[in-house]
Amino acid sequence: MAKPTVELQIPSIPGYEKVAMAAAELARLAGAGDEAALQLATAVSEACLNAMEHAHGYDSRLPVKLTFRTGPGYLEVDIADAGPPFIFPVPAPSMQNKIEGNESPRGWGLFLIQNLVNKVEVRRLPDGNLLRLTMEFPVR
Repeated sequence: MAKPTVELQIPSIPGYEKVAMAAAELARLAGAGDEAALQLATAVSEACLNAMEHAHGYDSRLPVKLTFRTGPGYLEVDIADAGPPFIFPVPAPSMQNKIEGNESPRGWGLFLIQNLVNKVEVRRLPDGNLLRLTMEFPVR
C-alpha cells in the first residue's frame, strides 16, 4: 500500500512556519500520541524557520516545500529549500560558552531538531537542500 502523502509550500515569511505545525495533526492521524506529535511539530517548525532564514534570507518568493509521508508507526517530513549546502550535524552548542558570551546566544535550532525526532537526514539536491525528519511511535 502506498504511503499517504501530503504536500505543502509556505512562503519564507516569519509566522508561516506555524502552518507547518500541521505535522502534529498528521502524526496524530498516523497514531502518534500528543507528546510525539508536538515534538515533531516543533522540529518541523524550527526546520522551516532555518530554511526561511539561512537558505532563503526571508525572500518571500522562495517557498519552503514540505512533504509529509505517514505509515504504521511513523511520520516522515521532507523540508526542501533552495539554499546553499550546509553542514549537519553540527557540534552541540555549549551552554557555558553562550552564557559567558563566547558564542552567539543563537544556534540551538539543529540541536533541538536532532533531539526532538528519531532520525534526521540531510541531502543535497541539485537546486537546494532536503532535510528529512522521521518520528517513530508505537502503533496503536
